[in-house]
Amino acid sequence: MATTFPTDVLFPFTTGSTPCGNADYIFGIYEEKNQELLINQTLASRNCEYLLRSEPEQLTLYSISSESLESINIWKMGSDDTIWTLHQGDFDNEDNHNQQWLTLSDAGCVRW
Repeated sequence: MATTFPTDVLFPFTTGSTPCGNADYIFGIYEEKNQELLINQTLASRNCEYLLRSEPEQLTLYSISSESLESINIWKMGSDDTIWTLHQGDFDNEDNHNQQWLTLSDAGCVRW
């Protein structure tokens, strides 16, 4: 049986028999695999307690509790930004640019 979390945000999020409900990615996204968080797509932590969601002009980190879905951080994005241009990570030269990855830990830490 799926549980729907009450929320003040404009999207449904459920958990059920599949890991982390309707998340598009679990734990990590890799640029070299041409993965991207498109508008309304989500990345969930492995323990399903945190959710990173791409929304129009922002990337939002949510904490999921048994009673609510709470926004805990927002990164503003320009119309031409992607998760890969939002933060350049530790790569200073173009040769390494395609090796970026984005993870969401079980503690809610977003890491580029």
